[in-house]
Amino acid sequence: VAIYNGREGGHGRNTIRYALPHVLKPPKQQKSIHSNGGADAKARNVLKRPVACHRLDMPTSGVLVVAKTYDAVVDVTRQFEHRIVRKTYAAILNGRLEESIEENTISSQEAYDLGVDVDPSDSKVRWQVIRDVQEGKEALTVWRTLRSCRSTKAADGFVTLVELKPKTGRKHQ
Repeated sequence: VAIYNGREGGHGRNTIRYALPHVLKPPKQQKSIHSNGGADAKARNVLKRPVACHRLDMPTSGVLVVAKTYDAVVDVTRQFEHRIVRKTYAAILNGRLEESIEENTISSQEAYDLGVDVDPSDSKVRWQVIRDVQEGKEALTVWRTLRSCRSTKAADGFVTLVELKPKTGRKHQ
């Protein structure tokens, strides 16, 4: 589903932007953190319609973060800019993964030192590192296999559940 109409307006009403006011209730009037609290300031803080202020995983079925007030837009945007938001993904892969490559394996402490949201005291967990540079920007993700199980639909008879923790938020990541 498209978030906004394209430049040529090809999606019509089939967009998230069009649907949001129909499925979200307006917020209660509250004191704005960016004003001295007058009634006019409170009314200005509420947006006319909810705004999609961040989209995770553009090419996938990721998460859409929606704000109903100006303060929320500012705060959510700040959290993503300063990398306060922590992301953990689960993925089901078709097949069994080959043994980990030792040169790409790091400890939880090493992953934590790289700035990834992991528990540094968990000495039993080993992470694989994926680093990639595209358009001059580095993408860094650590991942580990959680489990594999048999599947009659999988290419080699197995599917694998992995946990991924991106440090960066790159389009190609």
